[in-house]
Amino acid sequence: FSKPSQYAEGKHWCVILTDQGKITGEIELGSVLTGCDYRVGGYWEDTSYGKSFKFKSIAIREPSTRNGVVNYLGKYVPHVGAATAGKLCDKFGADKCVGILRDSPEIVFAASINGMTMERCVAASDALKGLSKFEDTRIELMDIFAGRRLRQALPDMCIKKWGSAAAKVVRENAFVLIEEGFPGCGFLLVDELYQALGGHPTDMRR
Repeated sequence: FSKPSQYAEGKHWCVILTDQGKITGEIELGSVLTGCDYRVGGYWEDTSYGKSFKFKSIAIREPSTRNGVVNYLGKYVPHVGAATAGKLCDKFGADKCVGILRDSPEIVFAASINGMTMERCVAASDALKGLSKFEDTRIELMDIFAGRRLRQALPDMCIKKWGSAAAKVVRENAFVLIEEGFPGCGFLLVDELYQALGGHPTDMRR
């Protein structure tokens, strides 16, 4: 269930039913895919509808089911639609086809799956490598920012600026978030994060 957010343009407030219970939060519409695993950061709260988990950050991991593979490849990988993703699952198995396409595009090409030229296999491989390259960084940033009232999009903004070094940069000096002018990063919030990460109150950077 989702409805447009009253507070964030382009976002939707949503209720997501998972294997481990109900979670709520704000996301871009269509950014959560069924059949995929996610890492979420947030807190539990009691509501009039019962106990639920309010997420402040959410990051996708690789798909865990056939349906997830089809959704994942269709959303993030060029030249791979639902029909092609289904054929990949049939050929290599839903639990292995994403890894094979990412790491060994030549094997997918040799399988003669309709429409998957070598050029398209390489493009798909590059797209999947780009997703996995920053996954650990994104999750680490989610852990750093969890529960700190910072914007949900902040991990992606940091990765765009510093790449795989983003978490290290923030840990070393959280005030770079202010220096770079990231939205929502006021002094009080960043200072709280800085000290939580071990920054000393008398440090000149503060």
